[in-house]
Amino acid sequence: MNKLVKKRAITKLKQLDLSGYYTYTDYLTWQFKERVELIKGMIFKISPAPNLKHQRISMKLSAKLDIHGRNWVLSPSIFVISLNYSL
Repeated sequence: MNKLVKKRAITKLKQLDLSGYYTYTDYLTWQFKERVELIKGMIFKISPAPNLKHQRISMKLSAKLDIHGRNWVLSPSIFVISLNYSL
């Protein structure tokens, strides 16, 4: 008979094996404050969100580049991006 095993909550990054592989489903359950990215199943620590000064400079730089009309796609991203693709 199969037993339902209750997983303990992941509330600290140190509870995870940083050399292990994880799924997006795992990622959605993590409850710690550190910022991480999940790339091809591996955890990467990322820096804190940029401050207001950084965002203003970024937007001004983007506007200057946009003036030159080089068909670039300029998009600051401050949210989770999930790319689903197959190789």
